[in-house]
Amino acid sequence: MSDETLDKGNGAETFANFIERLIAVMGIDILQDIKRIRMGGSGLVSQSPHTDFVNPATNELYGFKKIGDTSWYLKTHSSTNQKIDQIHQIKTLLGWPSAAIEIDAV
Repeated sequence: MSDETLDKGNGAETFANFIERLIAVMGIDILQDIKRIRMGGSGLVSQSPHTDFVNPATNELYGFKKIGDTSWYLKTHSSTNQKIDQIHQIKTLLGWPSAAIEIDAV
């Protein structure tokens, strides 16, 4: 695969775009694996964000983005550095070498 830049202007949009590209390359079933990556009290992705992405202390929803035209959502309530760490976790989960994806925060 050739190099590709996925910058969408902010971390949440770029992260959602990254997940969409993973689905395009690896198939939707990859989301079941990504769901195992924990973020707070839930997985990183969910098909039930209004129940899975609720702050237990305030009962408010954490930030999330719909993943393309799927029925899945990505929890985006994290700093840019946390999102970068989550992408590294995805690379590890997939068994990819660290150089497989380059990430720069600007």
